[in-house]
Amino acid sequence: MRGVKNGLRRREEDSAVNDDRKKVNNRRKIDIPRGMPKGIFYAGVGKARYLATQPSVRSANHRVFRKVCWLLAATLIALAILSFLPFLRDYLITFRVIFICFGLCFLACGLLFSSAVTVKSPLLLPLCYAVFALAYAMAILLGPVLDRDTLSTTFHVVLLALPLILLDLPFRISIFLVLVSVAFCTASGLCKSQDIFLADTVNCLIYLIASIAVSFYRQSNGFHQIELFMKVELERDTDGLTRLLNKDVAIARITKLLRAAQPVPSAVVMFDIDNFKHINDTYGHLYGDAVLSAVGKNLLELARVDDILARFGGDEFLLFLPGAENEKDAEAFLHRFLARNDSEEFELPNSSDRITFSFGVSFFPADGRTYDELISKADQALYEAKRSGKNSHAFFR
Repeated sequence: MRGVKNGLRRREEDSAVNDDRKKVNNRRKIDIPRGMPKGIFYAGVGKARYLATQPSVRSANHRVFRKVCWLLAATLIALAILSFLPFLRDYLITFRVIFICFGLCFLACGLLFSSAVTVKSPLLLPLCYAVFALAYAMAILLGPVLDRDTLSTTFHVVLLALPLILLDLPFRISIFLVLVSVAFCTASGLCKSQDIFLADTVNCLIYLIASIAVSFYRQSNGFHQIELFMKVELERDTDGLTRLLNKDVAIARITKLLRAAQPVPSAVVMFDIDNFKHINDTYGHLYGDAVLSAVGKNLLELARVDDILARFGGDEFLLFLPGAENEKDAEAFLHRFLARNDSEEFELPNSSDRITFSFGVSFFPADGRTYDELISKADQALYEAKRSGKNSHAFFR
């Protein structure tokens, strides 16, 4: 907001253009800043967009690698067991120790992904590359080291397939692929005859080029898919006018926090705009929309990461403020909000009319332990603030 007047001016300009242009101007866009130019370094998405998609990227990598580790562990342990069968013993006995050792390693990685290494852990990406390193090391041992008389195939399959499961900067994946390819060629040169070594090297070079190309496409496509998902999620979960959460999403998130193993003391704030119907009836719905949009903007600029902000319906808003333990904490947020509204020229054409707010506040766990209890008592406090003359706040007593 640069005042309700500015918001109204933008809406009047939109109404002057044709319908198609209006649809474009009014379409909400996800807040992904434009950073460095697109290029190979950032898979064609730019540095700023890459950073903006990181939470979803980390979540995807964590989910995929956890499953891959369990799958590889189960497969290798099963092969180790099958190596004891008489009709497979002659072929698999050479690789039995490899199956057991690497199966246990992947099992340990799966346990780490399921417990110690979370989505937000700084060890997530290093552990993903550690899983890669284990897989390539196993492929090298199964190929050039233990099977010296034939061309290697396992390593080339792994070289092409594994990068498809990781989302990361393409230059980082490319460097890693080059390093493991050098390790493979070195092992092949040390363990195989010159003819087989040359054939392995040529095949490795072909697969390396193909793997880097496929990996680049995978990263570019993956980041664009995640960005699209973020846009869809934004459209689904937020109110189009204020960009705050919608009611259902806010209720679900608040309920989840209240049911957590160790919920923190919090404040629930219900507030609305005094005499909002008068604003709509007197100045029109464009002014009313501009006011609502400005309120949402100010709330988002003041909010902390963990705060839950929602448009409850009409001109009613709902705030959930984790860590606000008492009246002093809640009042500090309300004063900042009111000060921002005053500084942003919250004005109406008739100077005798002012935009004011009434607030009702309840506290967890003092006033209730469930969403229904807290919202009911915050609503009662809001009614008390209205009854006392509006333009005020009240706490549940």
